[in-house]
Amino acid sequence: MIRSIPTERSVEAVADHPRRRILYVRAPGFFVTDPTVPTLVVRDGLVLDGTPDVWEQGVTVGMPVRKASRLASAVVLPVDEGAVRDRWRALWDAAFAHTPAVETTDLHEGYLDLTGCLSPGERLADRAERLRGEIADAIGLTPRIGGGSTTFDARASAPEDFVPSGMNAERRHRDRIPLSVCADIPPKTLDRIARLGLRTLGDLHRESVDSIRRQLGRDDGVKLHRIAHSVEVRPVVANYPLKNITHTVAFPPLNDESAVSAHLRDLIDAANDDAAQAAARSEAPAALRLSLESFRGRVLDAEFVVSRKGMTANARRYRLERMLWELWDGRELERLTVTLEGLRPVLSEQPSLWIDLGGEKDRERSRAVVGEMLELVCARYGDDAATTADDPALTGIDPCFASQVVNASGLCPSGTGWY
Repeated sequence: MIRSIPTERSVEAVADHPRRRILYVRAPGFFVTDPTVPTLVVRDGLVLDGTPDVWEQGVTVGMPVRKASRLASAVVLPVDEGAVRDRWRALWDAAFAHTPAVETTDLHEGYLDLTGCLSPGERLADRAERLRGEIADAIGLTPRIGGGSTTFDARASAPEDFVPSGMNAERRHRDRIPLSVCADIPPKTLDRIARLGLRTLGDLHRESVDSIRRQLGRDDGVKLHRIAHSVEVRPVVANYPLKNITHTVAFPPLNDESAVSAHLRDLIDAANDDAAQAAARSEAPAALRLSLESFRGRVLDAEFVVSRKGMTANARRYRLERMLWELWDGRELERLTVTLEGLRPVLSEQPSLWIDLGGEKDRERSRAVVGEMLELVCARYGDDAATTADDPALTGIDPCFASQVVNASGLCPSGTGWY
């Protein structure tokens, strides 16, 4: 079922202004279990999160825990990702209601590409405020949100909760951003930039690309020049909601340990086979879940959160078998379910849409890209999720743009659903 069709006005807006609408969302306090106690949450020896008072004492995200402990008097706790899984789902479910292009870079932060998902006349800043309220209602925390036409602009704007009202406001804000916040720039390069008297992106914006390359080297120079001129360095790659692998087996009521173990081993083998086939396009599962259903309908569930380094197939087998013996009390069972949760699907990148359609060669390339996108969307959401330019409902719309439209019920409920 087609939810909405882009109007000619919205098509012209996309054609004339091929700039993306990106939001960066971060939820401070996401990993804090008791906000009344001054707390530092650490991962791999670095500060990940904390209560508001530790930030006021000079602690920053990414600071070594030893240095942070000298600056702030607080309880130091390791991150417990399993304790925030429900909060994680609530946060990104709220974001996914606005756009299908959601990329989570961590449990509590990520990007939203809202290009084409705004209503006619709606500003990105208005949508950001609406999203902020919905997230606060969902998880009880007020997120920091930054916006812009690139992922860099959006992330750099988040500390100030700045979402530009237009391109001029975005350019003025970008020109004030210190070069020291540019990620992935080696410290030696930053020192060289400081010696050259270049301190902000505005300073860099006034330099030619050849001049920057001579002074900073080809790779760093080109990257910084692109950032300063609001040219996207990286796309938003959709990875939410995460994909699960689930296998279930039903059988006559059993309480024989060897028979139940045999059924479980078959499920584990099937799940591991699927995970191996998906490995080329997915990450390792983020969690393992085992569900036991008894003869009288009672269901027992257990979940194991996988470390960030992942697990081998043999390790998954060992853990799931151990979960069975920890969970099962010997009563008759009639169903087992094994789920590998959190495989990250790889989807087409949205920047592929911004192609100059001035020539027939570009049109053919665009149709090929769109065809791949439509196949992915139909495979994920069903054959009724997409429509193409030959659909009678699209009569009167420029076919080279209409062929790029994916209209899916529930995919992009707030706008036209460009994908």
